[in-house]
Amino acid sequence: MKKLITTAIIASLMSMVAIPAMAAPQHSQSHSSHTKPHPSYSHKNNNQYQDQQKIVPKKTQAHQTWKRGQVLNKNYRGKAYWADSKEQRHLPKAGKNQRWVKVDQNYILINTLSNVILSVFLR
Repeated sequence: MKKLITTAIIASLMSMVAIPAMAAPQHSQSHSSHTKPHPSYSHKNNNQYQDQQKIVPKKTQAHQTWKRGQVLNKNYRGKAYWADSKEQRHLPKAGKNQRWVKVDQNYILINTLSNVILSVFLR
């Protein structure tokens, strides 16, 4: 009798382990949607390899509407966006703690302490 109960308990425990394993999704390497394509290389110039993958440009954002009183986004505060002296000839002189920034062919006068837009010249 003990042997029969022990066998029944072992069989039920084994089935509890086996059923979830059978229900789990099967991962095979034949699914191409889950794998990344490998870059292709070409052999050039003294054992140097050049990556031949396609470069996809990022989507450009729509032009933003600039308004007086807005805070200038952090992305446009770097030196790359500062208007140079040649471009500033056609603009009113910036006062103390002010700077002209060129974004999307527009000139924006900002307060350098608070980054608030003081004036906008659209082109």
